[in-house]
Amino acid sequence: MNLTTSDYERAFEQFVETIHDLGENGRSVLLYGSMARNEIIPGHSDLDFWVILAKDVFEDKKQFRQAFEVMVKAGQELAASGLPVIHAFCFYGEDELAWLPKALVPNLQSARSSKIVFGEDVRPQMNSTAASHHLYHSSYFFVMRRQVFLPLTPLLKKETLTQKEAKMILGSLKYVKYIPEAACAALDLWPGEIDAVPQLGEALNLDMSIVDHIAALRTQENPLSDLAQIQNSLRDALYFVEEIHNAILVTKK
Repeated sequence: MNLTTSDYERAFEQFVETIHDLGENGRSVLLYGSMARNEIIPGHSDLDFWVILAKDVFEDKKQFRQAFEVMVKAGQELAASGLPVIHAFCFYGEDELAWLPKALVPNLQSARSSKIVFGEDVRPQMNSTAASHHLYHSSYFFVMRRQVFLPLTPLLKKETLTQKEAKMILGSLKYVKYIPEAACAALDLWPGEIDAVPQLGEALNLDMSIVDHIAALRTQENPLSDLAQIQNSLRDALYFVEEIHNAILVTKK
């Protein structure tokens, strides 16, 4: 299925139309990510929403069921749209606005990377906790390095990749775009996704061009046609991650 920007717009409009059925059960709904930034890449981008429910919804079983059914319907419609769907949305209660994941708060609060599609603008009330701050600061980058990238290193020794291996690499390389934000968290910097690349580059004096290179590779028409290019891109990505890792360790000495 060849998706177009119009497909995303239709899916977005359908989601917003359905989520309006929350009525007074909903406090606010945010769109964030690539569509909010007007950076949709058809066939690769997904739609990301954040739903904030009124606090009394969680105190009444009937109200919660009504709200939940609306959210399920909206999610099912999004899944049926043909768009890539990693997760349709998360939902929180309005009394949980100060308990949001630390790494997401800058993106949710930023007018450049989010917009209100229903209800009130609750972004100024968003915050996180010391526990979430510690979790992302101490593990976000390091866990991603250990679980996503290091297991791929044996594939650098192969003379020729199989299509299955190349596809696995290509899927893992999508996480390169999250590395700058994760590494910033390790440095206790919280610029959000948009500013993470230049801020990390400045903080560690790094060449950040690999991020755009990997994005271009993943979105080209037939990336699996050149297996050597995929293997070379993996090598560059692993070098990039290790360079960041070493620089972070130096800053912590």
